[in-house]
Amino acid sequence: MPRIITLYLIGQVTKISFLTLIVLFSVFFLNEFTVYLEKVSSGELYPELLILVSIYSMSEIVEVVLPLSVFIGTIIAIYRLDQNNELLAFSKMGLGKRKVVLISCIPAIFFALFVALVSFYLTPLSNNKLAFLNDVERFSDRFKLMGAEKINVLDDLNAIFYAKEASDRGFQDVFSSFETNDSEFVLTADELISKPLNEKENRISFESGKFSILSEAMPLDFSFDEFFLILPKKPILNVEDLKRKYFHELFFAKDLERIELLKRSSMPLIIIISALIAASLTMRLKDSGRFYIFLSG
Repeated sequence: MPRIITLYLIGQVTKISFLTLIVLFSVFFLNEFTVYLEKVSSGELYPELLILVSIYSMSEIVEVVLPLSVFIGTIIAIYRLDQNNELLAFSKMGLGKRKVVLISCIPAIFFALFVALVSFYLTPLSNNKLAFLNDVERFSDRFKLMGAEKINVLDDLNAIFYAKEASDRGFQDVFSSFETNDSEFVLTADELISKPLNEKENRISFESGKFSILSEAMPLDFSFDEFFLILPKKPILNVEDLKRKYFHELFFAKDLERIELLKRSSMPLIIIISALIAASLTMRLKDSGRFYIFLSG
């Protein structure tokens, strides 16, 4: 069997499968991105987190579309080779139908290894990042849940605050008190806003107010246009969600978590089986038309 023919066949299947993956990934990603945009417009997701959440969702999209991409790409590649009479030329050079099917499945092995990497490492990493961002959102959401005209406690700051009015943006006419070991700080402001600053920090902003330090040693009192506090985000410990666990955590885990291991292990097998079915069907039904092959598959 000429080596150049083998490499040519592998290249054709790989190229078309990869192009199919790009098209399907774009469609699914745009659909997911639209869902996140709707959440932003309805206030369920902060605009600052839109890009990060979209990026971290990519790995799960790849897991969904890759088996389908390999299946469709293999069918299209072999069907095009048949329409161009290249399969006939391959057979005259000693490359029979069975060998064509087996060679067409070689790219699927590399795609299977890639999806195993995604499934066991990239997806858990992304899910951990998404969970971290959701925890960050809960930090800011606590401000929305707190009501006006009552005393609210901020455990993160060892502080209390009182607001006369509340809105989607934050709180208005705010009085707050912060305690430390040796002094007390008082902040009054026209508005209080909380939102994520970046992936690692939160920001609480007081706008148009007055800052006072109640200390016998050094009392201080001044006005400001904006005063903000930067707080580190708290990492999530003791993760129980199976989708956020890596391969080594699942491999040495209990029976329930072994089910998740088997589930993720099935993804590479699905890709290889998809390629095998696609190549066999196309070789057997290539005279019936591409639509009939897709329908049968």
